[in-house]
Amino acid sequence: MGCSPFKEGKINLIEKINRGKKIKSFNFDNMNLHSLKILDNHEEITELTIFSAQHNKLNQIPKKFFGSLTKINKLDFSFNNFDFIDEIIFNKTSLVSLNFSNNKISNIPDEITNLSNLKELNLSHNNISRVNEKVSQLKNLEILILSSNHIEIFSNLLIQMEKLETIEINTNKISELPDNNWKISKIKNLDVSFNKLKKIPSNLLKDSKISNMNLKANSISKSNFLNTEGFEIFEKRRKERKDQAYFRNLDISFNLCGLD
Repeated sequence: MGCSPFKEGKINLIEKINRGKKIKSFNFDNMNLHSLKILDNHEEITELTIFSAQHNKLNQIPKKFFGSLTKINKLDFSFNNFDFIDEIIFNKTSLVSLNFSNNKISNIPDEITNLSNLKELNLSHNNISRVNEKVSQLKNLEILILSSNHIEIFSNLLIQMEKLETIEINTNKISELPDNNWKISKIKNLDVSFNKLKKIPSNLLKDSKISNMNLKANSISKSNFLNTEGFEIFEKRRKERKDQAYFRNLDISFNLCGLD
């Protein structure tokens, strides 16, 4: 007699737990899991560094298990059914990468500031309508991905972040970008495609470090973009990036910010 699908799934889960103990990494991707409650029986696993459970049907986190982790630095719960991020996650100050993309999350809690070592935050494809300004207090954040949400305002505080170099905030409802503080900004890569922009601030073109920008599917015409004050300065930065990519043999598209 063959094993039931439930029993097979449980056996596979236990096998993955035992294997993960040895390599300090758990991978439960694509297992059709509704729960990870079984992990609460494994509080002895304290030195796990990587945890991934993407493409499942999870909506809760095993709190006892996660409460015991002290060295976790990469956590991926993308493609699940979470409608909030459990507060236990924000106690994991060792986290460097956090991915809750493709869930049902509607807000970013204030406790996000506890993740002082976070370098990459991915909350794309959720139900977020406002970027909590507390995000700007993440001193080590380098990559922020908020694509495919319901965001209307691009906060000026994001521009002023100390190490933020990449923002992907495409496919939202943003109608304008800030005109100030671009001179102090560290942002080099900006994707604001599929929004409601009608123009690009001249200070962004003149003063920022942005050399890679995607403006596709906004209300910006190519001719207006070319005639915006500061375009020549931006184009110089873009050309320098293109030359660097060419000499490093990188396969990067350099059309005119998606307006070609």
